[in-house]
Amino acid sequence: AKQFLLPGWRIGWITFHDNIHKSLAEVEAGAKRLAQVILGASHLAQSAIPALLTTDDPDLAAWKQHLRDQLEDQAAYLCSQLASKCSSLDVISPQ
Repeated sequence: AKQFLLPGWRIGWITFHDNIHKSLAEVEAGAKRLAQVILGASHLAQSAIPALLTTDDPDLAAWKQHLRDQLEDQAAYLCSQLASKCSSLDVISPQ
């Protein structure tokens, strides 16, 4: 979503269930490093947010709906592929 939208707060969680052999140690360390990367939008982009959220422009509303539909389709595809190809994962689809 960050490719087309302004980045914002993302809150989530991930768990690792590793056996006594620590076979996921490198994956866990990489995930921790990735989670500590801080990216932010510029002041110019931040100042445009109120106008984007409050406009009654029908073209903008149609664009937002198209984008929501596209993101929902992509999330459904990703979850279905993960569920079918990674049977050891418990895939929880976004709501």
